[in-house]
Amino acid sequence: KKNISHIFELFIDYEKIYERIQSRSSKENRDDDKEGIIKKRFEKYQEETEPLYDYFRKKFPNYYHKVDGNQDIQKITEDITKIAEKWVF
Repeated sequence: KKNISHIFELFIDYEKIYERIQSRSSKENRDDDKEGIIKKRFEKYQEETEPLYDYFRKKFPNYYHKVDGNQDIQKITEDITKIAEKWVF
């Protein structure tokens, strides 16, 4: 049995996801970063992963943290670090 210490939900708008993936694609030239594929992956995420949020939020309310993924990457990292530090120290 494994203990859960943190659950992080990074919520992010589709437009921001698309923007970040397109930025990555221009650097890495990935074939799977085409608009249709991105949209399909996002839809699959909404169908299969998002429903799990309610389960984990209800089962582990003290360990569940929602973080705004629309922010700058540095700010997201800071937010997660602040949450984790509360539990470590």
